Amino acid sequence: MNYEKFPRFLQIETHTRCNATCFICPNDQLTRPDMTTEAFYKIINDCKGKGVQEIHPFFTNEPLMERRLWGFMDYIQGQLPEAGIHLYSNMSLMTLKNAENLLRRDNFKFIAFSLDGASKEIFEKMRPGLNWEKVWTNTKNFLDLRADMGRSDVHTKAVMTLTPDNECDEAAFKRMWSGAVNEVMVMGSDGRARLGNDWQKTQVKSKAYKNDPRWPCRAHKCHTHSMYILSSGDTVPCCKDFDGQTRIGNVLETSVEEVWNSERMNEIRAKLDAGIYDEKACRLCPL
Repeated sequence: MNYEKFPRFLQIETHTRCNATCFICPNDQLTRPDMTTEAFYKIINDCKGKGVQEIHPFFTNEPLMERRLWGFMDYIQGQLPEAGIHLYSNMSLMTLKNAENLLRRDNFKFIAFSLDGASKEIFEKMRPGLNWEKVWTNTKNFLDLRADMGRSDVHTKAVMTLTPDNECDEAAFKRMWSGAVNEVMVMGSDGRARLGNDWQKTQVKSKAYKNDPRWPCRAHKCHTHSMYILSSGDTVPCCKDFDGQTRIGNVLETSVEEVWNSERMNEIRAKLDAGIYDEKACRLCPL
């Protein structure tokens, strides 16, 4: 079985809060408690000297709602100086102070702006609770400050999750952000809202992962290089298992390395490589 002997990329959920109530996301239905600071430090300590390339300190949440974010980033810098920090943000809380706090940290290497619209009407329909003018201003200010601080090494990406409600904005979205950011990504809705909403209504079939069922599993092979850790310390097979349907192990009870190389994880890898999707998270996955 061909896989990294230690994960190169770790996504760590420290809380489940968000200030938006997007219908394409199950965030408002998640009730896990915050990860303790000691638990976060323990996970980072487990990674020392293992060649970790990226830490993503978020999961199904808004990372800027984490009051401990700056301390976590500094701890990562001290213990894993080779690891870049990646964030996804809805940009509603990206004040100039927060932008500067991010950009002055050398280990901050990537940010994706989750925007989902190119007009006030469509944006606020897609992202209830957020204000178009505020998000637009915050994003522009962030990009201007990034240029002023000479942080061209921070990769920027504008992301649009396509549904029948916003596909009318797709072309305008691409025009709006092309040239302003390093990358523009338009992707089909992945069905994460399935906890309570009718997720099939959110999909634009012509755009949903190339019309190829399980394409992300085969193309990205996250089970060979990435670990996804919930705030409880439980690990799950991929970023789509937001509710912990398929538990692999707990990194707080053992260690990152032990869970990664466990019999249970290898069982899941073998199934995914063979195209067997009978784990609960896989059976419920709309991809």
